[in-house]
Amino acid sequence: MEEMNYPELNKITYLGLEINQLPERCDVSKITFDYVNRGIEKRDLFEKLMLDFKGNIQISSFHTNVIEQLYNALYNVSGGLEGMEDKLGIGKSGHRLLIAYIFEALKRKCFI
Repeated sequence: MEEMNYPELNKITYLGLEINQLPERCDVSKITFDYVNRGIEKRDLFEKLMLDFKGNIQISSFHTNVIEQLYNALYNVSGGLEGMEDKLGIGKSGHRLLIAYIFEALKRKCFI
């Protein structure tokens, strides 16, 4: 059988996995649309997530340049999804909104 080569897990995929697992670890109702969008705009989303969900999200090992690239990727996709929340099944969940941003960044090949 031929051995398959798998790409290395990139940072944005890892971030998506961490964010996706949060509801299994804790209450994510604090993550609102405003929480996500302001956090991306002010570039303090990851710091807020690590503070508010201490011990439940593991992204503190990301280097500063990776954090900046993640903010750039999320900022670039956030405007394109505005107003499409119902169509994407996001509803009013900021947690789902953040996951949608991450999937959109992956779709646009923002590999970090």
